[in-house]
Amino acid sequence: MYRLRLKKESRQLLLEKIQSEVQPDRTTLLFTRWLQGEETFLIVTFDQKTALENRQIPFITPLHPLSRLAVNKLKAIETPLLSYITTRKDGIPEGRYLFISELWDYLGIHPEVRMVNLCLDIEKKEVNEQVSSILIGLLGTMQDSLERIPFGGVQAKRKFDQLDEFLQIHRREMLRQHKERNDFAVNKKIAGLEAWYQMRIQRLETELSATHDDRIQRMKEAERSNIGKDYLQKRKDLEGKKVADITTRRIAAGILEVIHGK
Repeated sequence: MYRLRLKKESRQLLLEKIQSEVQPDRTTLLFTRWLQGEETFLIVTFDQKTALENRQIPFITPLHPLSRLAVNKLKAIETPLLSYITTRKDGIPEGRYLFISELWDYLGIHPEVRMVNLCLDIEKKEVNEQVSSILIGLLGTMQDSLERIPFGGVQAKRKFDQLDEFLQIHRREMLRQHKERNDFAVNKKIAGLEAWYQMRIQRLETELSATHDDRIQRMKEAERSNIGKDYLQKRKDLEGKKVADITTRRIAAGILEVIHGK
């Protein structure tokens, strides 16, 4: 659990950004009430287990207004941040790594945004999945390196091109999996829509065969026509969701040096 504490000016700025950039919902309403209130700090959590055990504590999910603002900020970056940073961290392999951080937009029936990080061990010339998976978590321990970048020019471009190749291979595999999941979800929705349509039509046919009143028959026939049009439109919308893709935006790149010991 963490304490969120903001100055009055920061609260007002955050409130204005949320009101202009984030669609209102219950979570947003509760958070904006805190921003407008007098409570000194707000206890929050990023852990699902903690959130389940303490339902009164705000759970910072990807849908929380703070997360949405962060994503909007990252999307606005036009030129990737470039840096040479160091961290003192035992438990992960020591050495120098090229890293790339990108924001991936998963487009489809269930759109989402993910942060993707890839770290290439410069000496071994291979991606280190352990360091890649915890890169964001290392931010709090990182410092700007006082040394010069150990290579540059053509050599630097060659190394980043190599990392780009790994990233494109990873994206192709993730896109393949995303398309499979998306197709499954769309087909499931279409099957549910088809079952709903058949049930409604069958019920109307039964009602039509049971009445001889011309006025009621015209009403039921009009209803059947409207149901058919609604079904076709919804099916068309769902078929359009089968076009799944992953768009990417680079937000940072550089060199990370991991050093053991204090």
